[in-house]
Amino acid sequence: MAGPPPRRGYPLATHRGVEAALGFALLLIALIVVVVPSDDLELSGGAIAAAALLGLVLTTLGLATTREGGSVGPATHRVVDIVLVAVMVILAILFALGDATVEAIIFAAFAVGFGILTARTRYTLTGAE
Repeated sequence: MAGPPPRRGYPLATHRGVEAALGFALLLIALIVVVVPSDDLELSGGAIAAAALLGLVLTTLGLATTREGGSVGPATHRVVDIVLVAVMVILAILFALGDATVEAIIFAAFAVGFGILTARTRYTLTGAE
């Protein structure tokens, strides 16, 4: 008799690390654009602010959630992740409608990456993994 099928997807611990890294990448994009002016990569003030704010939220969420579910429980974490993906998609659409192609691509790429991570994560505590 076969046992239960293996659990698929990423454990929450892996999700937290990738989430913090994605947030840090958004923070770096905002910082680099501000500190190192370049004609090749110019972002609007709104895009810089949005990247910095989303980066801060993602990094904080990734680092604040403990293995035991403290600070932010798995169910709340999942809801916040879904809202953040929706925000990224909305930003990508708004920037695309405003002819800000680079900004739209950046937020669309992060929305796809974080959306896949969110969809594939098992939002369970360590003991249940």
